[in-house]
Amino acid sequence: MTGQMDNLSVTGCRIECRQGWLDKGEHVRLVLPGGLKVEGEIAWVLQNRFGIKFAETLQPAILRKLGFE
Repeated sequence: MTGQMDNLSVTGCRIECRQGWLDKGEHVRLVLPGGLKVEGEIAWVLQNRFGIKFAETLQPAILRKLGFE
């Protein structure tokens, strides 16, 4: 499944998906720009948007590198 990430923090992100569906509590693996793989869990679902809580906190330098501060 692919989606558009429109929010990123050190603890999680928000993704909008036009296809597919995930349920709260489901385990996910994201591939961020640059190929960084991040494990997480669906924290909330609202229509076609999902909040994901990362299993491990990201380093702030990663956010800056990706253009999110």
